[in-house]
Amino acid sequence: MRILLPLLLALLPLFAHAQSGKVDIVHMLNGTEHRGKVTKVTEAGIGFVHEDEVVEYSYKRDEIFKIDFASGRQEVFNAMQSTEGGASAMSPVRSDKAAANSVAILPFRFISDASPAPNPELARQIQDECFRLFNSAPSGNVYQDPMKTNALLLKHGIPLDEVRDHLSDELCSILGVEKVVMGVVARNTKGTSTNTTKGGYTGIREKSDTKTNIWNVQTGNSTTTVNYETSITMTLMDRDGNRLYDKERTSFWNTSDAYKVTLSYLWKRSPLYIKP
Repeated sequence: MRILLPLLLALLPLFAHAQSGKVDIVHMLNGTEHRGKVTKVTEAGIGFVHEDEVVEYSYKRDEIFKIDFASGRQEVFNAMQSTEGGASAMSPVRSDKAAANSVAILPFRFISDASPAPNPELARQIQDECFRLFNSAPSGNVYQDPMKTNALLLKHGIPLDEVRDHLSDELCSILGVEKVVMGVVARNTKGTSTNTTKGGYTGIREKSDTKTNIWNVQTGNSTTTVNYETSITMTLMDRDGNRLYDKERTSFWNTSDAYKVTLSYLWKRSPLYIKP
């Protein structure tokens, strides 16, 4: 009984918290919310038990926007500036300064009819490939590193798969650039093709008391390839909301990485490219 009593006393606040029907709400910088009980607050972050669970999780301080405690108290961890006219406290702090000819490449939206769905990291992979491609030739443009772009978007509560739902002037202001590149890659399956390679002949000898038989067996390999139809839309917009370039192209190639050649095609016909 002496052992159980301290344990019961320690759990009493959690039981009381659950019975009250009120929970702590943790608002993250990426826009998600966690409901439950904040168990501790430290310089590094918080301890948190989700509603109807008992396992304690940890969240870093620099990932948290604010906490609405069940008591009614609110604590802001990473302040976001409110605009004039009573705009929401979630309005992000933005910069009106942008380096000359600065361009940010946003994560591309990747659409596919494949099952199971392709890895969502493909959107970031295409973003990285654009960054390397655009920097492969001198153009006078300064391209923002995709790691910085994505970090700034998440810090301001914009999920990477929802960037196309925001205006270009807002995105340019958040990222501190003059222009943004966004795009969509659509890849759908268009059947399969089979390639058969014939080999040589192998002799097999069978011997019995009366005769010897020789059988010829043909060898070879058969390979089945999935064919794809890939189309890409690339859009370039500036901080004033002007659509400077907006083109779509279907790739001639039917391979899974056909988007690479098509990206190069669209880039070389955009204002971002300067012919040597």
